[in-house]
Amino acid sequence: MPVVCPTAPAAGNVLAQWGDILVASAPELAGHVQAVAFDPDTGRLDVVPAAPAYGTKLRWSTPKRPRRGCSLG
Repeated sequence: MPVVCPTAPAAGNVLAQWGDILVASAPELAGHVQAVAFDPDTGRLDVVPAAPAYGTKLRWSTPKRPRRGCSLG
């Protein structure tokens, strides 16, 4: 499940801080959604939910994510 952000930070920062980002924006998903890849050129973040229900919850949480202009693609 990709997340696309037009103003993308460095890949290492996003992947290294994914747990903190998720705790801040959707704490109920912490430990249930893993960031697996990030492309700083396109702003695409690929995440893998532990179960389909967590993917659904992540999609519903989209407006709460800390980065503006991000969307699930």
